[in-house]
Amino acid sequence: MKVKATVICDNYVFNHPGAVAEHGLSIFLETGAGNYLLDTGQGKGVVNNSLVLDLDLRTIKGIILSHHHWDHTGGLWPVLDWIKSADVHAHPDFFKESYNSGGKRVRAIGVPYTRSFLEGKGATFKFSADFRQIEPGMWLTGEVPRRMD
Repeated sequence: MKVKATVICDNYVFNHPGAVAEHGLSIFLETGAGNYLLDTGQGKGVVNNSLVLDLDLRTIKGIILSHHHWDHTGGLWPVLDWIKSADVHAHPDFFKESYNSGGKRVRAIGVPYTRSFLEGKGATFKFSADFRQIEPGMWLTGEVPRRMD
């Protein structure tokens, strides 16, 4: 299957007046099985940059989340506000609490919203840790085991 991947949010913006850079990642995937959004960045740039890049988020069939950190999930709320509803493919531990204790303080680094809030905004969560097909010819790897503490 042919796939076109367009970076919507990243640490840099080049040659796209009006786009904003932010730490994090969001990629618009155009596939033969339909359009998908891979991650949503921090949330400040995903909708704005999709408009600058002339990518219609309302055409996506679903959102795929690589992991639960805020810089990949912070845009869930703005995206759902824009498109009204979406299937969201994620790991079953997606809403686990995670913290960074580096530096002088401890800070939360997980999903910045509750499950019930996102479901109220139109998210339908499709949780799985397994390798699985989400469309004909389109697969998710499933959990990549962490082999360290």
